[in-house]
Amino acid sequence: MESIRLRDIERKSWRSQQQGGLIDIQFGIMLVAAAVLAALDEIPMASWVRIVTLSVIASFGAALTYWMRKRYVLPRLGRVKFSTDRVRRTRMMGIMLAACVLLTSSLVVLTALSNRLGVALPGDVGAWLVISAVILVPVAGLAFFLDCPRLFVHGGLFAVVEFLHVVVHLPTRVPFGGVIAYGAAACVSLAVGIGVYIHFLRVVPRPVVPIGEDAEEGADEAN
Repeated sequence: MESIRLRDIERKSWRSQQQGGLIDIQFGIMLVAAAVLAALDEIPMASWVRIVTLSVIASFGAALTYWMRKRYVLPRLGRVKFSTDRVRRTRMMGIMLAACVLLTSSLVVLTALSNRLGVALPGDVGAWLVISAVILVPVAGLAFFLDCPRLFVHGGLFAVVEFLHVVVHLPTRVPFGGVIAYGAAACVSLAVGIGVYIHFLRVVPRPVVPIGEDAEEGADEAN
């Protein structure tokens, strides 16, 4: 019974580490990047401009969420040493994500060389199913390892937008259709992430250290 209680306490502490909504915001920033690239597709633009734009947005998103976590989330949660099982699951998550990145890269290379190799790629629906699997499998892994089921919302948004892009051919039917679809999905993801983040800041206050303790710590450091 005691081990079960300790496991529940650890799981609650682990889930509290994911309450900041920063992962949701990162998904929203990725969708913003996709919307910007869709806008560049409507304008004759060099490939290096697309690469630089994507790199700038990705770097900005990573720097922003890192600063938010360090400045506002970690001071409210502190640092917790988790069990060996939890650490092992985190390592498995890293291996799974690395495998997904390798699979995605292989699909991109296969797509680029399909004509030269004589490989017949699936139709629109088949291509969408492959893209959805590449997106949803790592999202499902993240949701499982992080105990954060709401991540399926963001994976679902990616799948829906890719359906509109690949199967419905929205960009060719509606001017800036890709921008609209990715932009709308980005708004939903950012709304979820920002909402969770604001709720976290309200519910979990920053710990206040008494003035006396600050003075004692300063005296200890001086000694």
